[in-house]
Amino acid sequence: QKPKRRATMKILITGASGFLGQHVVQSLLLAGDDKTEQQEIYALYNATKGFAEALSNNDNTHVDVHTESLDLTNASAVKSFFQAHGPFDICLHLAALSSPRVCEKEPKRARALNVPTHLFDALGSSKTPTVALSTDQVYAGCKGSPYTEDDSTEPLNVYAQTKLEMEDYLLQNISKETASVAPVILLRSSILLGPKAPIFPEGAHDTFLHFCANRKGQPTTYFTDECRSVMAVSDVVKILMYFCNNPPTISNTGPSFVVYNMGGPKRVSRFNMAEAVQQHLGFSKEDLVPEEKAKQPPGAVASPLDITMSSAKLQALVGFDFLELADVVVSTFE
Repeated sequence: QKPKRRATMKILITGASGFLGQHVVQSLLLAGDDKTEQQEIYALYNATKGFAEALSNNDNTHVDVHTESLDLTNASAVKSFFQAHGPFDICLHLAALSSPRVCEKEPKRARALNVPTHLFDALGSSKTPTVALSTDQVYAGCKGSPYTEDDSTEPLNVYAQTKLEMEDYLLQNISKETASVAPVILLRSSILLGPKAPIFPEGAHDTFLHFCANRKGQPTTYFTDECRSVMAVSDVVKILMYFCNNPPTISNTGPSFVVYNMGGPKRVSRFNMAEAVQQHLGFSKEDLVPEEKAKQPPGAVASPLDITMSSAKLQALVGFDFLELADVVVSTFE
């Protein structure tokens, strides 16, 4: 018999001050007015000054927001937090050290942050359903056709390797014969694009589209053969809201650990992105210099060329079409 659900839904969000995290928190606040169920958001962040203050003006009577700066690598701090505030109905794990360049320079730090074992153990012990963000970079980029979830993984850099280790740790936790098991959804995300972070923009990075816009009047090289299935941040928010409304459960008939590719509907190169911004904003096409990455000398960080993915499995589950690049550009700059 399933335990009765509390009147208040408690949502734990790690990486809440990041680009995606801010969009998720904002969406929950905006949706709160339409909810009959009270919601509590526990928004965890690491060191982003100003984020908590920016959220303190929330006046939504259906959503209580609790912010806390928590070091996920600190076992005692994580334990104390769960003792004080748990259990939770669902965890959206969005926190990561996502810069491949920084990860390459600091692999030990990257591993500690991207495989937060203390957090995952606490989620498992409290049987908290978890949706965790991974990356499309776990694929090697040499298949020649869109990757599916059944394709083998072959990370080329430290960032991708640590995200795959995160996946493996969660899978191992599920595989243990123990009562401390929580269902897990893994989302292998492509590049996220969209409007700037809505709560505290200064505390989160802009997207590649903003970089392209800022290069107006400055000829810039863009690769024509580095391709991804770019994804609208608004679609990712809708996907995460789907899982909040339909949390993964332990099932005797189905898997408790499910991997989904999460990318847009088309193969998109860096040059395609720049061109879409150029056409929308109307600056000179002379600013766009096409180049093939495959012909360049190796960079400081190895990265896959074409990690286009098929996200048909996820799209069928959530039941809506993902936005194409042109629509994402419009929503970014409107």
